[in-house]
Order: sequence, then C-alpha cells, then structure tokens
Amino acid sequence: LVGRNGAGKSTLLRILSGQIEADDGDRTVTPGTTVAFVPQEPEITGATVLDHATSGGAADYLAEAALDAEQKKLENGKSTNFQVLELQDKLTQARAAEIKALTAYNKSLQDFYYAEGTTLQRNKVVIQLK
Repeated sequence: LVGRNGAGKSTLLRILSGQIEADDGDRTVTPGTTVAFVPQEPEITGATVLDHATSGGAADYLAEAALDAEQKKLENGKSTNFQVLELQDKLTQARAAEIKALTAYNKSLQDFYYAEGTTLQRNKVVIQLK
C-alpha cells in the first residue's frame, strides 16, 4: 500500500483488520480468513527490546534456548536424541520463517522503491541520453 503521509493508509489497514469502524460502507470478511495487523509502532513490553524479543517476539530465540536446555539434559542422561532432534527441527523452522519474512520485507521494500520511482536514484545510477 503506497501513498503520501496523511493519505489514510494506516486508517484503511485498521479498518480492514477490524480495529476501527469505517465512517461509511461495509467491511466483509470471508469465513475462515485470518486477518493480522502489525502496528507501525509496536508497544514494547519489558525493560529492554531484548526483554520484549525474548518474551515471545522472537521464535528462534525461544527455540534456541529450548534446544540448548534439552542438549544439557541429554548430556546428563535426562533426555533422548529424539527430543533433541525435534527441537533442532523447531529451531530450523523458526529460522526459516525469519528468513522468509526478511525476504518478503526486502522484496516489498524494493517494490515500493520501484513504484515510487527512486530505485535508480537510491543506487546512484544516472542515465544520460545522447
């Protein structure tokens, strides 16, 4: 969604996500549809950003911590290789999801720059016609 500051992009997204009501018109969501909204300025919980991330904002951090704990249990004979492998799989999935999200973000950012018409300027490319 591209538009100038104050054009109503955030308001439209809040209406679509059901956070606020529109002044006019109807909002219809097909049954089974999942609507998610990530705020432009999230509320940070915890004393630090690290506290926020480790309290549920970073799945790979939690998966890595769980794997480390399970590996220590395995070393002490209180776990199995299967349990460790399951946690390694969860960590791999969490990291893959993070990479997928970063890829989608970077693609969206590039699409925005392209639509905005600033891709060449940002990369300091000058085209001279002769």
